Amino acid sequence: MIRVFLDSSVLLAAVASLRGGSAFLLDGAQQGRFEVCVSHLVLLEVERNVRKKLPTAALKRFHHLLETTPIQIVPSPTSEELHLYQALIHEKDVPILAAAMRSGSAYLVTLDRRDFLTEKIRTARLSMRVVTPKQFFEEISSDRPEEEM
Repeated sequence: MIRVFLDSSVLLAAVASLRGGSAFLLDGAQQGRFEVCVSHLVLLEVERNVRKKLPTAALKRFHHLLETTPIQIVPSPTSEELHLYQALIHEKDVPILAAAMRSGSAYLVTLDRRDFLTEKIRTARLSMRVVTPKQFFEEISSDRPEEEM
């Protein structure tokens, strides 16, 4: 099973809209097609942004999503792990990248093109791919034989 680490932008998009790649990815996790990982920091950031930016009903959707989706919460990275990624990404995003690496995921899925989908990250030889939801689905569908799709 494919393991993916979701950053807060993907969860926020899935809460804001029941359509689109982010929601589709979480639907796949609910159906057991993907194993989804996040960190406590990701969950805190999503809840803060849902309360701040979205209608009240979105908070209920967020909590429902957490109740119905099997999500593995990755332990917080150590200071040594944080140090490994400081040169690759903005300071505020180092804990997210380090947690994603700690999770053993094949993919970090994000909508944050400015901070995560950079040349530095792309050429860093990470053990996972950093992609958008659309790129994730394009990659996994191209890995499957035609008869399985």
